[in-house]
Amino acid sequence: MDLREKTRQELLCEIHNLKKTCDYLYNASCNLDDISTFNRKLSSGTEQIASSYRKIVSIRNMLADITDYQYMPVEPALHIEKKEGMYYFRFNEPLPHRITIDKYAGRLRYEYDPNVYYSGYRSAIEQWLKENDPNLFSQKAMLYVVNHGSTQNMRDNDNIEVKTFIDAAIKGIFIRDDTPDCLSLCFDFVEDEKEYTEAYLGNFGNMVLYLK
Repeated sequence: MDLREKTRQELLCEIHNLKKTCDYLYNASCNLDDISTFNRKLSSGTEQIASSYRKIVSIRNMLADITDYQYMPVEPALHIEKKEGMYYFRFNEPLPHRITIDKYAGRLRYEYDPNVYYSGYRSAIEQWLKENDPNLFSQKAMLYVVNHGSTQNMRDNDNIEVKTFIDAAIKGIFIRDDTPDCLSLCFDFVEDEKEYTEAYLGNFGNMVLYLK
């Protein structure tokens, strides 16, 4: 099934569930003789509405048209799996160095096409979404990025281009937005014979415990 068609069906299902919940609350409000029962139904119903709202926002974001990037047909650039309550991303190669300008030479350094990277990440997440349902984090999440490779060749943490990955595979899928109240970032490095990047995404509190 096409990803967008699957997503549209999920959206219709959530809207139907939302309507059922609203009808449930309306019927409960027609009988206020038992206040304690009504309060339990109200609490349950509002939680269901909040859950449906988060899912609908996530689905809406997944259906949004790409505006900042040009999608290109490329192979998936990473592997995704869920382990111990976290999402694990294993990149085929290291995250690139952020595109910068050499102020002395007056030209771009580390020049490349961001659309290629975006498309590789997006291709991977869309393939994963065909078989899996993501959980939109209701609380602040943390993205823990670990670069593997030689210290001699490794770029500084503050120069790693992580925005393209977040735009393609994280924002609107696992988190509502990439603002500081929704996402925290942490970078690390491991000496390794192979050069690649891996990343973990999880609830902020759980990730802090994991990092300890």
